[in-house]
Amino acid sequence: MGIQSLSEEVLLIELPREPQTTGELDLTTRLINSKTSRHVIVDFSAVEIMPSGTIGSLMMLKRAAGSIDHQLVLCSVSAGIQAIFRRVGLQALFQFATDKLAAIEMLDRETPART
Repeated sequence: MGIQSLSEEVLLIELPREPQTTGELDLTTRLINSKTSRHVIVDFSAVEIMPSGTIGSLMMLKRAAGSIDHQLVLCSVSAGIQAIFRRVGLQALFQFATDKLAAIEMLDRETPART
């Protein structure tokens, strides 16, 4: 679990197997709210359990990123965790990528080049 800077424009958050606390998500939301200009990728590759607090933190992070025209991409989300998103009606709210590389490529395609 942790936060990594993949580039000047992209942060990667790796969630643990059982994200009991959402410290990284909350910290990233605070960074974005302080106008840190970054897209965010959240890696679910280790996640086996999805607590409701994590869903709430993801929603706040999505809102914060969207308020400054940045993207939030969830990657490596298992079928079981995706089913949770569908059950609570939130799958359409988030962008999903198969893995970190696909998430980076998605951001590259959707982000206008800076001049």
